[in-house]
Parts: sequence; structure tokens; C-alpha cells
Amino acid sequence: MSTGVWLIIPGIDPATWAYGLEARRQTLGRNASCDIPVPHPTVSRVHAEIEPAENAFRIQDLSSRNGTCVNGKRISRASFAVGDVLLLGAVTVEVVPTSALPTLPEFGPQNHTTLSMPRGATVRTFGFPDLSPAQRQVLQLLLRGLSEKEVAACLHLSSHTVHAHTKNIYRALDVHSRAELLTRYLTPGAREEMPSVSPLSS
Repeated sequence: MSTGVWLIIPGIDPATWAYGLEARRQTLGRNASCDIPVPHPTVSRVHAEIEPAENAFRIQDLSSRNGTCVNGKRISRASFAVGDVLLLGAVTVEVVPTSALPTLPEFGPQNHTTLSMPRGATVRTFGFPDLSPAQRQVLQLLLRGLSEKEVAACLHLSSHTVHAHTKNIYRALDVHSRAELLTRYLTPGAREEMPSVSPLSS
């Protein structure tokens, strides 16, 4: 059951990374199997756990390597609410209400739990001028933590095609691995070196 509270990464298009908090326990971590995947090398495989509390939420660090902070204070367990800022490793996550999210009918945050997109669906993503629309779709899903195989299934493409797109993305953005891509794109400060982020108009 949705609570109307979302986690977003500042500077990242919510169509790429935005997860709704539910009225149940949810895990956060680098593993794609986590309820809320945060695919960054400074985030542990299963980094933290969030559960609802009275008029708020509680987050518990699960013995992560780089720690969890709430509003700049490192915690082992703490409460948080809308307006607070979490830090998982080096990734800043803001807590916002649904009203703070844009309307993204083609591929909005409400669809982030699925690994399937209808053929021909439009994916709103970044304004990288050197990437083709197909490469932008692949980039969007890579930054959500999907493997190349999962991206292929999601976009109804062959694994070979997705691998070729991934190589071209790395070349265009001057990175050499997924870890480098995630570090440059999801880490505060490093995003300033990336091209400006804006949704494509449909």
C-alpha cells in the first residue's frame, strides 16, 4: 500500500530513479533484488531497511560498509519524514511527497516495479545530445540497476544489441565501466561534470 511518500535522488529525472515508500518493510541496497535498488559502488549489497512508524518512517542501517545518515548525522537506526535527507554511502536521497513529482504518464515512478515495457513505449529520459533515443533508453535502465540481460528483456531487444548500445554509451560519456558511470552520475558533485539533465519531450 502506497503512503504517498517517495525517495528521489536530487538532480536525477524521477522517471529514472524514484521509489514510493509502502506500508511495509523495504530493503535498500546495491542488489537489484532489493525493494529499492541503489546501484552505486559506495552502497552495500543490502544496505538499509525502511519500515513505517507512527506519522513517519524508520530506517535501520544493516551493518553497511559506508554507513547511513539522516540529515547529515550517521545513524544505526532513526526516524525520518517528508523533507528529510538520507545518505546511503555517497548517494544523497531526498524524502518527498507525491505532489513533488512530475506527471510522467509514459514511464512514471509508478511503473518502477515492473521489468516489462510495451513495444514502442516512449521512455522519457536525459538530454544527452550524443546518444540516440535507443541508447538513452538503455542508459535509463542501467542507472536503475538493471543488468544488460534485464534491459534486453525490458526493451524487447537482443542481448547483443543492448551490449552494443552499452559500449557506445560508455564511449560517448567517457567512462569505462558501469561502476564509473554510476559514480559519476549518482554521486553529488560529480553530476556537475555530466551534461545537463532534462526529460525528452514526447
